[in-house]
Amino acid sequence: VALVPHRSSNGGLLIMPLPFKEDVREVAKEDIGFADQEAVDAAKNLISKSTVNHEGNFSEMLPENPWLKHFFGYLESISLGRELDEVEDETKMDVEGLLAVARQQIEDFSISLPIDPEPVKKERKRKADAVSKTSKGDTPMEDIDEEWIDLYKNDEISGKTAPELKAFLKSRGERVGGKKGELVDRVNRVIYDHIFSKK
Repeated sequence: VALVPHRSSNGGLLIMPLPFKEDVREVAKEDIGFADQEAVDAAKNLISKSTVNHEGNFSEMLPENPWLKHFFGYLESISLGRELDEVEDETKMDVEGLLAVARQQIEDFSISLPIDPEPVKKERKRKADAVSKTSKGDTPMEDIDEEWIDLYKNDEISGKTAPELKAFLKSRGERVGGKKGELVDRVNRVIYDHIFSKK
């Protein structure tokens, strides 16, 4: 983490989480290309629509660290003999609020992205892959469990283990190879597509 001085009359420090080196993933060579003007304009519109406008000191509008709030709340409850108050995590992504503000821009940007020229090849066939036949249209794909939807809305997919992520992707007929970060991105995309397909 980085400690940044808080520019206010109360002073104090802001705790800024920094990514670990292993969290930074290189872009695959086959994914490097040039975006057309339509995609660039759609990206600009999405960014401008979802930009936070704030006058004054930007650090004052940053959410408080929920773990520190819980820790100090716990100390206070023990010291004063009070019940522990539930801490609201203001750092979680507000999916509904984001869609309410920029749904059209998100859809426009999604449409502007290039389509894969070839379908993703399965790594290997297994007898237990009967569920993956749903991707070919043999049987209708089942709805995604509400637990996964809630994890997506709260930006908590990364809290799942790699085997759980792979099991989910396998049940949706998706590729299960790659590092955990890639699995998380793939699961988020699947759930995103599932949500928008119902709109």
